[in-house]
Amino acid sequence: MVVSRLADIPGCIFVGLLGMVVDTLLISSVALAKSPLMLLKGWKQLTMDLLGQQGSCVDAACVPLAGLAILLWPLVVCATVFTAMICSPFFGLFSAVIVYQVGDLSPISLLNSCNSCR
Repeated sequence: MVVSRLADIPGCIFVGLLGMVVDTLLISSVALAKSPLMLLKGWKQLTMDLLGQQGSCVDAACVPLAGLAILLWPLVVCATVFTAMICSPFFGLFSAVIVYQVGDLSPISLLNSCNSCR
């Protein structure tokens, strides 16, 4: 049993590296592509809250903070994109853990497990 688990380690390393590359590219590109929309929608929502009668900024003391939030919103969007780029390789590396936990991923064992479900 231990020898078969050790034989899974090269496959896990390969899947982890492949997942790291693919997830980093995909998650970073989605975050970059969605950042302009997030910027514009955030600004729209913040200005509607500031100017509207039923928003969260009805009190007069909230107006300076709402203005500051509008000015700092681009920093929030940049931090979100940066966080997505930093966290995405770890999501890809987690695929190696999943492959190791599943165990035998040979095509024959996968077919046998699919046949047993019917």
